[in-house]
Amino acid sequence: MRINDRSIRKFVMKVYRLTIHGIFYFIILVLLIALVVGVIRTVMNLVLLASEPNLMIGFKEFISAILYVIVIIELVKVFVEYFEYERVRLGILTEVIIAFTLREMILKVFEQNAGGMDIFFWSLAIVTLIGGRVMILYFKLDRGEIPRRKKIKKPLKLTR
Repeated sequence: MRINDRSIRKFVMKVYRLTIHGIFYFIILVLLIALVVGVIRTVMNLVLLASEPNLMIGFKEFISAILYVIVIIELVKVFVEYFEYERVRLGILTEVIIAFTLREMILKVFEQNAGGMDIFFWSLAIVTLIGGRVMILYFKLDRGEIPRRKKIKKPLKLTR
C-alpha cells in the first residue's frame, strides 16, 4: 500500500498544530499562575506598605508588583489573541513591549538610578513605540487584504 504525499502532509500539519496548541496551553497556564502570584504579591505589598517604617521602600515594591501584573496581563492577551486568530498580531505585541518599557523606566526612576540622558532615551523609546502602534492602527489591513486605490466613478468637470 502506497502512502500519499497529501496524507503525510495532513498528518504532519495535524501533529504540528497539536504541538503548538499544547505548548501555548502550557504557557497560558504558567502565565495565569504568574498572574495569581503577582496579584497575591501586590496585596501583600499593600499590607506591608501600611506597616513599613520607611514608606519609600514599601511604595517602590508596591509599584513594582503592580507593573509586574500589568506586563503579565499583556502577555496573557498576546497568547489569547493567538488562539483567536491563529497568529500573533503586531499591535498587541507592540502594546506588550510598550508596557514592559514603561515598567522598566518607572522602576529606574523610583530607584533614583536614572540620569537625565537615561530618562530621555527611555522616553524616546516609548514615544517611538507608541508612534509605531499608531501607525499599525492607521495602516491596519484585514487578513489577506491588498491595499488598492479607489477608482474615481466620475471624472471632475472643470467649469469656468
